[in-house]
Amino acid sequence: MRRVGRANKGYPWYLNSAMGVLAIGGFFVAVGAVQALVSNDQGSSTDDRAGAALALVVGVAAIVGAGAMNAGRAWGWLVGIIVSSVILALGIVALASPSRGLAAIFTLITGILLVVALLHPVSRAIMRGAPPRPDED
Repeated sequence: MRRVGRANKGYPWYLNSAMGVLAIGGFFVAVGAVQALVSNDQGSSTDDRAGAALALVVGVAAIVGAGAMNAGRAWGWLVGIIVSSVILALGIVALASPSRGLAAIFTLITGILLVVALLHPVSRAIMRGAPPRPDED
């Protein structure tokens, strides 16, 4: 009989860091988006509301992806790659905008580091999972 508690894979430090950044960053993005959607600002346009709704979706996806990766689900890794790519694209767009600044640079660096950590060959191998051994029941 298999024991459920022995499924500790011992993720490498960079994959643990990527999961933490996705989860914590996703939480703060989601909270900020909810605050923007709930506020009764009369000057906010439909584009502002759509941007906040998109930020909410990305934040929740980051949290779900990080949790699924931590649980060893391959689809969580795929969600993490998609969210990291969105962060990277937003960093590039922010650098190209006239209001570029330190936040745009940090967004770009964070996106690059997340994509590199998740696309590392060891990260991909861990998320693929090893086939079951024949001597295990």
